[in-house]
Amino acid sequence: MTAVTPATDLREGGLKAPVRHPYDRDGPDFADPQKLEDEMTRVFDICHGCRRCLSLCDSFPRLFDLVDNSPTGELDSVDKSRYHEVADACTLCDMCFMASCPYVPPHEFNIDFPHLITRFRAVAEKREPRGRTLTFIDRNARFAKMAPWLANLMSDRRNKPARLLMKILFGVHPDAELPKFARRTFTSAATRRAAAAKKKSAATATATATEKGAATATTTTTTTDGAETVTATATEKGGEVKETKRKVVVYATCFVENHHTETGHAAMALFAANGVEAVPVYPSCCGMPRLERADLDAVGGAARRVADALVPWIDEGYEVVALTPSCALMLKFEWPQLLPDDPDIKKLAAATFDVAEYLMALRRAGQLVTEAKPLEGGIFLHLACHARAQNVGFKARDLLKLIPETELHFAARCSGHGGLWGCLDEHFETAHRVGAPVAKHIARSGARYLATECPLAGLHLTQGVERLGADGKGAGKSDGKGAGKSDSDGAAGGSSDGDAAGNSDGDKGVARDAKHPIVLYAEACGLEF
Repeated sequence: MTAVTPATDLREGGLKAPVRHPYDRDGPDFADPQKLEDEMTRVFDICHGCRRCLSLCDSFPRLFDLVDNSPTGELDSVDKSRYHEVADACTLCDMCFMASCPYVPPHEFNIDFPHLITRFRAVAEKREPRGRTLTFIDRNARFAKMAPWLANLMSDRRNKPARLLMKILFGVHPDAELPKFARRTFTSAATRRAAAAKKKSAATATATATEKGAATATTTTTTTDGAETVTATATEKGGEVKETKRKVVVYATCFVENHHTETGHAAMALFAANGVEAVPVYPSCCGMPRLERADLDAVGGAARRVADALVPWIDEGYEVVALTPSCALMLKFEWPQLLPDDPDIKKLAAATFDVAEYLMALRRAGQLVTEAKPLEGGIFLHLACHARAQNVGFKARDLLKLIPETELHFAARCSGHGGLWGCLDEHFETAHRVGAPVAKHIARSGARYLATECPLAGLHLTQGVERLGADGKGAGKSDGKGAGKSDSDGAAGGSSDGDAAGNSDGDKGVARDAKHPIVLYAEACGLEF
């Protein structure tokens, strides 16, 4: 008797979680140009008939324009040599797969648009767009930290000659806002802070601390190379730090390590204040910039390097917390799709949390003991695409909701930046057009603070608000502090010990980068970091 497929399995859409299949790089069809073209035609024809993803990014408008302007108005008369125009516009935000497409697996149409575009870039193009040099994050950071002030001077968009040279050499748009390098990396600064805190703690009499009613949480950990490191210290006046006996290894991510160190210090302060042992680690970049270029071998190499560094901590009972959503997405989902048979990659994926996700997990367990006070002026939160693609809910929004009596606006829509994509000369204006609805929403909100989990989206959106002109109400324009309540020393990342190498823009009302939601939450809790 022939089995009958349940009717629910044939429905379009539905509430089932998407199922993502690994890259079949060793299969006979993956690198076959004709098979690739046939698959793109199949998928594009389904997308043309649906058009649900029209507003997500520029890939779909380009596809639909190709179809609508063709002789027959159907895909069969579209010049297939122009398929690259659709692929070039994809930023790998994953929103079509995770949030919009009704035909993702387990549906029989088996649509995975981002993976198809990655396959096309890996196989068909045989070339790499301009900006390749900028995707080698760790190499560039090693050079920049020799003289971060010089790197920041050269990348400043007000430095017209230098930016013209960057356009010629790397294809970067002269007006694209680029991240500033910190004076000290996050992990080196965290180690120095922890050592100083350990020395101060040892010099303070226990009786005096008890008399003042202060509870201090200090964690000492021996790293894998045998070096003793104090990993987290915080003081909560008038209360006790709850003993949770939880411990995390904090994957710094390249952006927090080299640019927004403030996010890392806020995370360490929050973990310490909530009794979580935390060890900051940065073995290397996760490889997301290379994934955007479909350099799958380089991504696999990055995956194994980071896994080799983090898995020993997991074996010791540590959970992994990533400080940037794109990197958390790589560890949780992209690496297992690329290396499905690697046991360490599987183990790492199962143990990884996004930082806001982890803090809300503490909250659900009754272990988030920090209490926030209101932030005057309200907050606008941009929910990053790669945070949403992790399928864990709006954890950053939930965290900021814990700040009482504070108006919270938020937008769950793409900023348009797409990593390096939005910085390139050929995509810069398109990126701002895609992100314009969010920028306008920020301007209308009048919120004093701008938060986003994605640091590049923060740079892009604050510039987008600035580009709206003098008539727009940019977040924070009224008090000149900017959307992220920038620090008085104008430090990139804003850490109080001056880790950043400078990121102020005194003649503009909008901050040049937003703050991570955990930074605002830590500030509202009165933590010093």
